[in-house]
Amino acid sequence: MPNLSERFFYSLHGRVAASTCEIPFLPPHAPTTPDLDLRFELPAVSSPNGATRWYESDDDGHSIVVDRLASGGLLIRFADGTAFLVDAQGRSIALQSAPAHYTAGDLAAYALGPVLAVALHMQGAMLLHASAALLGKKAVLFAGHSGDGKSTIAALLHRQNRVVLSDDLTEISASLCAVPSIPAIRLWPDGVRALYGADRALPDLAPSWDKKLIRTSESENTAHQIGAILVIESKHRGALRLERMERKEGWKRLMAHSYTARLPDPAMSAKILTMTTRLADRVPVYSFSPPSIEDSDGLGAFLESSLAEHLQ
Repeated sequence: MPNLSERFFYSLHGRVAASTCEIPFLPPHAPTTPDLDLRFELPAVSSPNGATRWYESDDDGHSIVVDRLASGGLLIRFADGTAFLVDAQGRSIALQSAPAHYTAGDLAAYALGPVLAVALHMQGAMLLHASAALLGKKAVLFAGHSGDGKSTIAALLHRQNRVVLSDDLTEISASLCAVPSIPAIRLWPDGVRALYGADRALPDLAPSWDKKLIRTSESENTAHQIGAILVIESKHRGALRLERMERKEGWKRLMAHSYTARLPDPAMSAKILTMTTRLADRVPVYSFSPPSIEDSDGLGAFLESSLAEHLQ
């Protein structure tokens, strides 16, 4: 269990986060008033009563149930019994329950995944289900569903000495910039073997999970203007292809990959509609079929050349 006498401060999504347990893969920040409070100690009482169902999902085999409380906060519950409470302003993430064998690393993996996305949504953040990397002078986003290869593309570009800004979740600022997120790429073991070979030892994302971590740049804390958004087409996997979409089709795909667009939140739904429209109007959207890992050595150079007019 975390030591409650200590507080650890980190940079996270352009914000300051304070945590009751150490999270080694986050860049440290000087102690100050946090924008996000992460609490991993179990509460003295059980989960709050009086909750009403707000949202339920069973995407990709991961069941998530979200209940809204009278306070306006949200109780997020997972199928394994893990639950977190997010306050009405999205400023606090507090553990409510978890399997007894889960470590602080397991709990941090949950909190910094879909729970963090909900908290950022409640803060008014526009989020795309996308990884992002710096190519030329601008950010290029790779949008896709779970399993489409966003993390693999980020790892390939990182291996080719490009700066990775985000792995799975990219926040879009009001000025249409990509905000750096967690400085790590999360890969399944088969992805690690394909990219780095069977002998590459990488730290676990969490002891009870199979994913591994590739640490990226902790010094990149600046939001970068978006030069292009590439929507991954998994059906053409292995055959390198890049084709610009018409604005309307690009907007449809951006809406489809807006991370929290399905949450029943009218005010944020209107904001997401506005932001995706602005993105489609001002940023080129491409259909992108990535090459196989074996044929990917020149991927960074290919994208910088093909997208050169947008990356200045």
